[in-house]
Amino acid sequence: PTVVAYAPKKERYATLVGRYSAADVKAFLRGVVSGRVATAPLRSSLSPPAADVDCAAAHAAKFAPADEDGLDDDFMAELLAEEAAAKKALEEEAAAESKRLKDELKASKTTTTK
Repeated sequence: PTVVAYAPKKERYATLVGRYSAADVKAFLRGVVSGRVATAPLRSSLSPPAADVDCAAAHAAKFAPADEDGLDDDFMAELLAEEAAAKKALEEEAAAESKRLKDELKASKTTTTK
């Protein structure tokens, strides 16, 4: 949860993230008013919706789930391919290391027996 202080005339805001005791919120607001707490400009100005706008429809359109199935499938396929390549490389490295150790062991046995 976050408490936001917004100054409409200046189009700036500040956020309080943390505890929500009355004393903390009061200190935060006093800090904003006095300038001790930094504020940030809005990315775009806020304007009230026009009187003829259906708020429920606007909200539903804004927060409707995006159609990202194709993107998700492509991302998952790429991720799986990368994991498979990494697994194959690791298996090849392990096999090479195993062969090297077997060769070293075989070489040390032949030099010890001579």
